[in-house]
Amino acid sequence: LADSSCIVHYFYGDTSLFTMVITKDTVLFNKQSNIQELSQQVDAYIDTLRNKTFILNNSRSKDLFNYVKNQNEYLYRELLAVVELEKVNSLIIVPDGPLHYLPFDLLLPNSIVIDKVDYKLLPFLIKEKNLSWSNSITTLIQHPAKAAPLKPSLPYYGVAPTYTSSMNLSNISAGKQIVQELEKLLGGETGIGNKATIENFKEKAPRAE
Repeated sequence: LADSSCIVHYFYGDTSLFTMVITKDTVLFNKQSNIQELSQQVDAYIDTLRNKTFILNNSRSKDLFNYVKNQNEYLYRELLAVVELEKVNSLIIVPDGPLHYLPFDLLLPNSIVIDKVDYKLLPFLIKEKNLSWSNSITTLIQHPAKAAPLKPSLPYYGVAPTYTSSMNLSNISAGKQIVQELEKLLGGETGIGNKATIENFKEKAPRAE
């Protein structure tokens, strides 16, 4: 790992959440017990983001804005507070269970007061840190980064592929809408449907913040 990189690996149990934080020189284990409330909050937040009609009809709602803000602050405290964020530029998230569906890039490290409904003013984690995801530690070991990262030239790049029945894969509910909303908030580009190709991903993802 680079000096400024960090892997955050989650293990979801029946009653506990285990977090392993790996840097170049240290490995930290953290256990959170009695995670019923956390699990309920994660599930409720994911369900809200998946409700495309509700989000579109309430995009200027102060109540929805405050809910998104408060949930992202709460989930950051519960899931990433163990990371010394000031020492890290790049975060590699290895999720587990329902955390696979959680948009970590929208978490809020800092609690701020905003009087108007403007999502662009929120200090989302993706604005401050480079984030990436992996399915497992094994994948990271078997396929380590072989080249220095490119200098970011895109503030954001999101993909929402469309799978056919022959692929034996499920489309992510509201995935396209979430990717488009993030593009509106952060700028950048998206790869949706037939534009979500491996070639486009390899070209644009390394240039995205």
